[in-house]
Order: sequence, then structure tokens, then C-alpha cells
Amino acid sequence: MSRIAPLEPPYAPDIKGQFDRIMRGAPPLMLFRVMASHRRAWEKFRAGSLLDRGPLSLRERARAQEELVRLAGTDALTGLPNRRAFDERIDDEWRRARRAGTPLSVLFIDVDDFKAYNDTYGHALGDHALATVAHSIATAVRRPGDVPARYGGEEFVVLLPDTPLEGALYIAETIRQRVEDCEIAHRASAHGTVTVSVGCATASPPGLGGAYGLLGAADQQLYKAKAAGRDCVRPLAHATAPVASA
Repeated sequence: MSRIAPLEPPYAPDIKGQFDRIMRGAPPLMLFRVMASHRRAWEKFRAGSLLDRGPLSLRERARAQEELVRLAGTDALTGLPNRRAFDERIDDEWRRARRAGTPLSVLFIDVDDFKAYNDTYGHALGDHALATVAHSIATAVRRPGDVPARYGGEEFVVLLPDTPLEGALYIAETIRQRVEDCEIAHRASAHGTVTVSVGCATASPPGLGGAYGLLGAADQQLYKAKAAGRDCVRPLAHATAPVASA
């Protein structure tokens, strides 16, 4: 369960505070970390010349602050929300589901035999494969409230508010099939192409004891999908009673 606990970074970026320091003429290290991690998005933001036009209006400062916050929650490779952003949303959605009495579903997705893919084709093609998988996930998740995210490495997660098990399974299978249809060659895999395994869990709070109990249940189902031969979906039946702590 430790690998799915809320992410605690070595530093806590106060984006608004950092931006205020920039406005006072002292660009902090955090800005350069953001720039390095999100270079393409930063260049687009920088192209607006917000930092070259002299003093900013309050509205321009607010827009710039919002952009930095967005960048801090975005995975640079895939463009999906990152783990930090996902952790914030799953807590919010768990509380919302508890108030409304609605089901909440989570998918835990792992690219099969990805280390072997990197060893065979190199990290550049590995990054391209991850970006392709991310696109397949994003295009399968269409509702505005749904949250696909890169959890780390070759792992992805999808948060599905107000979604029963049947709906979550449909989306999970759609993702699995779309990745398979990309036909990314993977000669080190028994399947011959890049595939994904998906664990799926659904609960109505306080089922599973909390947001991270739900995420942990999806992770356990992912291991079952791996054990079943990969390139498949394994669900956990709808839970309404607490069976684990957050």
C-alpha cells in the first residue's frame, strides 16, 4: 500500500508565492524546475510576453499564477494530469461521492512488459509508446469530470466519478482495445505488440474505507490481470461496506 499513499514531494511548491517573488525581480529555483519539467508549455506561456511587458495588472498576474499551477499538475511527457493532481482530485471526489451517495470507480493501468520494451527499443521509443498509450486513455475518457492521469513510469490511473462497475468496465475495456489497436511492435512481449493490463474497482463511500482503499483495490486487481496473462481487465465487485483503511 505504500506506493499508492499520497505523494509527499521533498519540497512543497507555493506557486503563488514563487510568482510574487518573480514579480519582485528574484526568479526562484522553483520557476526553473517548472520550466525544465514543462518546457513546451512554458514556452507557449512565455510567448505571451507576460514577463516582458513591464508591471502586470492584477488580472494578468492571476492568469499567470493559474498557468503555473496548471503546469505544476501536468505530466510533461503525456500532457495528462500528474500524480500530484490526481491525489488532490481523488480526495475531493471521494468526499463528493460520500455526500451524494454515488459510486466512485478507479482504473489502475500498467503497460505490459515495458522494461523489456525499453531494453529492446530504447528510451526514446519508450517515451513515444507511453505518449501513445496516454492518448488512447485520454480519448476513451470523455466526460469533463473524469480524470485520466499518469501515476508514474508506465502506470496510469483513471478516476470515474458517479460511475458504477459496469460503466467502469466498459471504459477499461475500451482503453485496453484502443492500445491494442495501435499495433505498436513489441517483439519482447508474448503478444507481439504493446498492451496494457487494467485493474478496476468501484465503491460507494464508505466502501473500502477511503479514497486510497479504493485505489489500493484497483491496484490489487491490476496484479490479478498481470497474473492472468496480461492484456486483460480484472474488476472488483461493487463495495458498500468498509473493508480497508484509507
